Amino acid sequence: MDQSGTDTPSKETIVAALNAHAHGVDIALSFGEGWWTLLWDLHGSLELEFPEYHLLALSQDSGSMVFEANPKLRTSRRSWTSRDYAVLRETIEAAQERSSLTCELCGEPSDIVRSDELSHTRCLTC
Repeated sequence: MDQSGTDTPSKETIVAALNAHAHGVDIALSFGEGWWTLLWDLHGSLELEFPEYHLLALSQDSGSMVFEANPKLRTSRRSWTSRDYAVLRETIEAAQERSSLTCELCGEPSDIVRSDELSHTRCLTC
């Protein structure tokens, strides 16, 4: 059970759900379990608003989750509205902000720490 009191699915379930939106790009989780709930919640929010959202990339940079997506698969220059894109960006940016305050290993509140020229988000315990 996660901090919100709900069960976070397995890594395999999360990856399968994301790969369904990746259209050929193989998505892997390159960070710890602490962000899985954030990622699952983000996926659920996007899927509600944009059932056909197109996941372009998922990674980590400077201690924050990076999630790149479009409201749907681009089929023409006007595949989505500026409002669609603004809602998508706002949703993703909120999750990315939460990731910078959440330990990527355990999910507890944390800060970004730098070591060996890399940045990670870790709590005091991890």
